[in-house]
Amino acid sequence: MSNLREIIEEAINQIDTFKYPNVSEAQERINELLKAGGLGSTGEDRIRHLSISRGLVEIGTIYSVRQCTQTDDYEFPEWIIDAPDPVQAIRKWGREKEIAKLEREVAEKRRDYEAAQTRLAAKLNEPVVKS
Repeated sequence: MSNLREIIEEAINQIDTFKYPNVSEAQERINELLKAGGLGSTGEDRIRHLSISRGLVEIGTIYSVRQCTQTDDYEFPEWIIDAPDPVQAIRKWGREKEIAKLEREVAEKRRDYEAAQTRLAAKLNEPVVKS
């Protein structure tokens, strides 16, 4: 059995070489990772682009129905494909990514709340003008 990196590198070679590449094994494994990481799913889409660069695995897919083309792009850290258990690694990475996003949202809401309190205090201390 080939490791995930070898499967993906073979798929990259197939995509770069053939008009109709055979990348079903790579697509199956990548789809499993995307789902586990909460990134989505390739479903029945065709992989149009696949690369490993700048520390990322980048996947581009295309799907067409009645001449209406849909494309999607996915990426995740390269180290995941070298992990002993890539599915577990991407789950952990996806969870950490989601936690970081939620922490940023909480900080933003906290700043908004503090700004609103400041505006309210200023309004309450504003003198009432009689006409």
